[in-house]
Amino acid sequence: MNSGIVWLILGAVVVLVLFFNAVFIVKQKTAAIIERFGRYHSVRFAGLCFKLPFIDRIVKVSNLRIQQLDVDVETKTQDNVFINTKVSIQYEE
Repeated sequence: MNSGIVWLILGAVVVLVLFFNAVFIVKQKTAAIIERFGRYHSVRFAGLCFKLPFIDRIVKVSNLRIQQLDVDVETKTQDNVFINTKVSIQYEE
């Protein structure tokens, strides 16, 4: 094989690895937290995003949807009557 073709193939492989390491997609209703050299850098929201390969990294993908937790609570009143109520809690992660 010609050494020029080998260098061309090797260069193409390196460019593809850098490209696929630099581009990422954040899904709807989520946010990606980016660190640069171990320190907070930015938050990326839904869509096609870019980062510096091998320098930036995605630390966490956080869900931005409001979650709901339904809890049945049984309590005793002052006149010794037990009542059951349903409590709904809405929270974000």
